[in-house]
Amino acid sequence: MPDAPLHPNCRCKARPIARVTVESSAGEQGGDDDYIQGGVRVMGGWWFNNGRTLWDGPVWKKWCGGDWGGGRDLRDPNAIGPADASPADAMDAVCKRHDDCYDSAVAREECDRRLVRELEALPADPARWPHPPVADEVEAADEYRTMALWWFKRKIEREALVGD
Repeated sequence: MPDAPLHPNCRCKARPIARVTVESSAGEQGGDDDYIQGGVRVMGGWWFNNGRTLWDGPVWKKWCGGDWGGGRDLRDPNAIGPADASPADAMDAVCKRHDDCYDSAVAREECDRRLVRELEALPADPARWPHPPVADEVEAADEYRTMALWWFKRKIEREALVGD
């Protein structure tokens, strides 16, 4: 790997923090994800899809991602998701259960803990999940799960600190 260039402001070595692949819009993401419109795939998830911003975070399939459910942005009353909103793979099913938990009377902190436990319980290799992603998305699924685990573990830690 070539030496990283010097950053223009600090003159320090700039190292990439994530692999970025830019893919074109609808239907070319792999599988039948024609409900995901545009976007950039980073760390396994789709960012900036369907008019979403950086602050909205990434999405995975039909149920993973903030304000994302059934393959559509839940804040947009005109958004149309896929005809079949069933989870696309095992991680998507975990995300759906997390969404359902948020909609129930269970405390959100407990829902987040359940999500982490369920994501950690999936086999390390997404190809070995009970309902695996399509073959060309196994690596992306692993990246998204790693990022989701990191995010929710930090969220749980922050909530524990604020709660004390």
